[in-house]
Amino acid sequence: MEGRSVVCFSIPVLAFFVMIFVSIQANFSSAATDSISAGQSLSGKQTIVSEDGTFELGFFTPGVPKVLSRRLRLTGN
Repeated sequence: MEGRSVVCFSIPVLAFFVMIFVSIQANFSSAATDSISAGQSLSGKQTIVSEDGTFELGFFTPGVPKVLSRRLRLTGN
């Protein structure tokens, strides 16, 4: 069996690399987008930014206490 090597990983090491891979994929999938399709929604502090970065569309909550409404905001540079 000379010339042949066997690589063994323990479960924690393998799990670590899987977590790193998944987190990298999650970062790429959450990258900014400039479009939205039917059935998709914006939530929380998500926004849509135009391709050239000129406009940003999203929702915000007014600073008035006890107001639970959300408002649409379109900002331009």
